[in-house]
Amino acid sequence: YVSNVDKLFPETFYIEVTHHFYIFQVTLFHWDLPQTLEEEMGGWLNSSMVDYFDNYADLCFRLFGDRVKHWITINEPKTISLDGYDYGDFAPGRCSDRSICDAGNSSIEPYIVAYNLLNAHAAAGNIKRFKRATLR
Repeated sequence: YVSNVDKLFPETFYIEVTHHFYIFQVTLFHWDLPQTLEEEMGGWLNSSMVDYFDNYADLCFRLFGDRVKHWITINEPKTISLDGYDYGDFAPGRCSDRSICDAGNSSIEPYIVAYNLLNAHAAAGNIKRFKRATLR
């Protein structure tokens, strides 16, 4: 819910932090996929996640782009795809080994997830470059 964004990132906080020469760096995705997207859509296995992430990144760039200098799109995509969809060690805990995971296919899912993560990264990067170019 973003109508109260001023409460999340108040101007006084921004002024105080930048006064001490801090530079904001934001990671857009760090293992924080909403559970609804995982359960109802299949999470990063669903190529529609690229569009969802694209819209999310665009919203973040519009709301905070004047304050955030450095953006990290997706933290550790290799770890997400392998540990989450091959080994089953991390969320969402999918793998082919049924003694470890209830669901998953380690022979294909890590590749699908990596493909979608990289496409989401590219889409977000294209938005940021476009917005930067139009501001010049």
